[in-house]
Amino acid sequence: MKEHARLRLLLWASLASLLFGIIEFGELLERSLGIARNAARERPASGSTVLVAIDDRSLEQLGPWPWPRQRLADLTDRLREQGSRSVFLDLDLSTPANPSEDRRLGEALGRMGGNATLSVRFVIDPVTGQRTDKFPAPALRRHANLASVNVPFTPEGATWEAPYALRYGAKDYPSFAAAIAGREGETGSLFPIDYAVDPRSIQVISASDVLGGKAPAEALRGRTAVISPTSVQLGQTYLMPGHGRMPGIYVQLLGAETLAAGRPLQLGWLLPLLLAIAAAAFALTLSRLRYSLLVAGGGAAALLVVPLLLEAKGIYIEVMPSLFLLLTVGAAHSWQSFRRSYRERDKVNAVSGLPNLNALREQAAVGGILIVARVQNYPEICAALPADEEAALVEQIAARMTVGAMAPRLYHGDEGIFAWLEPEDGEAQLEEHLEALHAFFRSPIVVGGTRLDLAITFGVEASADRSPANRLGGALVAADEAAADGLRWKRYDPSALQDAPWKLSLLSQLDAAIEAGDLWVAYQPKFDVASGEMAGAEALVRWTHPEKGPISPMEFIPAAEQNGRIEKLTEFVLDRAIRAAAMINRRGLDFSMSVNLSPKLLGRFPLEATVVDLLTQHGLGADRLTLEVTETAALANGAAELSPLYGLRDRGVRISIDDYGTGLSTLDYIKRIPATEIKVDKSFVQGIGKSNSDKLMVNSTIQLAHSLGHRVVAEGVEDLQTLDALRAMGCDVVQGFYLAKPMSFKELLRLLSPGRAADAA
Repeated sequence: MKEHARLRLLLWASLASLLFGIIEFGELLERSLGIARNAARERPASGSTVLVAIDDRSLEQLGPWPWPRQRLADLTDRLREQGSRSVFLDLDLSTPANPSEDRRLGEALGRMGGNATLSVRFVIDPVTGQRTDKFPAPALRRHANLASVNVPFTPEGATWEAPYALRYGAKDYPSFAAAIAGREGETGSLFPIDYAVDPRSIQVISASDVLGGKAPAEALRGRTAVISPTSVQLGQTYLMPGHGRMPGIYVQLLGAETLAAGRPLQLGWLLPLLLAIAAAAFALTLSRLRYSLLVAGGGAAALLVVPLLLEAKGIYIEVMPSLFLLLTVGAAHSWQSFRRSYRERDKVNAVSGLPNLNALREQAAVGGILIVARVQNYPEICAALPADEEAALVEQIAARMTVGAMAPRLYHGDEGIFAWLEPEDGEAQLEEHLEALHAFFRSPIVVGGTRLDLAITFGVEASADRSPANRLGGALVAADEAAADGLRWKRYDPSALQDAPWKLSLLSQLDAAIEAGDLWVAYQPKFDVASGEMAGAEALVRWTHPEKGPISPMEFIPAAEQNGRIEKLTEFVLDRAIRAAAMINRRGLDFSMSVNLSPKLLGRFPLEATVVDLLTQHGLGADRLTLEVTETAALANGAAELSPLYGLRDRGVRISIDDYGTGLSTLDYIKRIPATEIKVDKSFVQGIGKSNSDKLMVNSTIQLAHSLGHRVVAEGVEDLQTLDALRAMGCDVVQGFYLAKPMSFKELLRLLSPGRAADAA
């Protein structure tokens, strides 16, 4: 079972991580990690490139932009004269100027001997989305190379990648970055920009210093000079991860530094994810949780460190899907282990450390002969002993129980209950063995110097075809029967004890059924007669037993009432019903919920406080809840015990008289219950078409209720004829199998969905 759970965990985590990578869910976190890694391995630029900046000082000294092209020609000549290896002009020169100036700039570019490059770019109209390519003027581009300066942006406006080359018209042009670095690549393909290069380490010389002869010759000699605007007056600032906004030319310069160090290799996220899946699979094979977490945690740590080492070599991977996988597997595996250990603790008796009766009940099958020993005076003995000596008492009892046992695994329950299994072939020696054990326990047990006499009886259950829980119940009944009959032991006899074991197991399992989900609430819709729309539903408790299947409410509700279990059962139904009604009302529907109340609750259960707390907890208006009380409740309870109903009615909760007509239906009785609704019993409703007296009784009840300002609900509507008769009588609300049977909450929601509402018309 553990292996299957771990395999399911690995499968679901892998599928989720694959989807995580496909939809790029962790892209922002991925980039944040990239920025952190860049900061950790920050390095200076190579120094092979010099930025000749058209900065604020140049604009102040040489005049506003755009400059005459003669000045750009002079700037190009000065750079050549001072030994620049090549010149790149990141300037928009697409508009022709004075022909003589274009000629002079072209000649200056030509004097670079093929080592001059001009920029080509495209712009996209934000309204029409139409692209326009901008080439340098024809008089200029015949003397220079062309390179692209366009780069992609992420939705937040950052530039993480640059292209090797882009197509303009029918021709491909390298990017500025690729041209500066002298690298070639496939047109349209992108490479990551290495932002670990400190952009501020790139040497910057003001254009005014170059033209004024103030630039040191050694700063330009043998280097690539890139002329570009850097003044904020000229715009073109890009968001560079980890460095903030900077002039756009830095994207190309850092891209050139990246390519100059070698062609970057992008491996993506799939390969790291496959390695992470392998690490997670290995971690889940380990028997100890701490070793599994060590492998998963080590893998996660490697995903944080390895990319730092790889990026220093120009290899880029994405790690967020892999991190998600390892962290999910580690967290889920820890939670599974915690739950498993918690369940294991729940199967151990806290006093003795022996497996308890839950461990016995949860076995898939119990073979052999089940024996239960009950120490009848155990509570009295424990009350007389110091608290720290109960363990010593249990230890001595357990030691005697296992003497001579062929299967010594002993189960220890509370209140002095012990159980174990004997092999089926031990039937012949069973009586002798139990008699010997009983004789053994005649000798007192000494605990803390106190001699204690134990009254012990045994119950035997040999039916191998029943569930462990049922077998345990039968053996306990037999042990108690033995004590009542003055016997040492007794065998469970299904034919003689047909009612006792089921009643005992029913009551012992009722609370557990709520926790296990075996107890649930069905909802029978109610319909407004006038509109035909669903007006609400009645909450009906149901029990689906794991072995016996559906158990009739007529079997377990009276048993719960008689044995003090009705309070918890009612609180369970109220909680589920109020929560369901609140969910439906939050969808914008006008929907009320009805819940039956046992007369046993009145006067002995904090009814008003419980209902108010649940209404507040789930956010349901009091007028959306109806509490149905049988008419016999007024006869069985005095005015003081009916006061919670008055309090709830004053808060807005509706009170309904259920099963009206089956008891002493008098005006005085109706007056005693603070009702706002009368619910006619189905025995009368179903007789409308067969009996004139039933029809008269229902009609008079409706008229009486309306005269008192009460609403009338008719239950048990099972055909159209009955529905038409109730409509003619002016009945307000109906329910019954003809309209809708009790259903689960999911089925109720589907019935309430648009186009699916039932029509009572």
